[in-house]
Amino acid sequence: VKAFAEMLNKSGEIFKAAGIKFGYHHHNMEFARMVKGVKGFRLPTVLTPLTAADGPMIMDLLMDNTDPANVCFEMDTYWTVMGQQDPVVWLQKRADRIKLIHVKDFVVLGASGAMNFKNIFEQFYANGNQYLFCEIEDIDSGKQMERVEASMKYINAQPWVK
Repeated sequence: VKAFAEMLNKSGEIFKAAGIKFGYHHHNMEFARMVKGVKGFRLPTVLTPLTAADGPMIMDLLMDNTDPANVCFEMDTYWTVMGQQDPVVWLQKRADRIKLIHVKDFVVLGASGAMNFKNIFEQFYANGNQYLFCEIEDIDSGKQMERVEASMKYINAQPWVK
């Protein structure tokens, strides 16, 4: 993890020299922990939750070992939840590092009821951020455009979206 963080730092330096901001987009595996005495890492599950006593979280290691001047983080709201984490807690805990959000739901934004988008957006804006990406992860249903339209209709109808 530390070697990867160093690669992110070096990449960030190159991008910064070119006048471009550099960031990292995570998935659920960054919420795994480096468990002491275990080769590799372990993802938490409902049946086997992990705590700080088990070892450091990969996401914390990445943020602690990268230079904020060169590397920002884009939080994927869906993968944060799939990593059994609360996006709002992470936006509060790492307000200085998370500068973008990637808004995604199971299929259509707002349809699952599993994502607390209102609180996520409110905390994101409270941190002084403004840039986000919406994604529909659907490559073969034949309903991609319907899902994009439904997702944008949902987002545009929310009073808490700026």
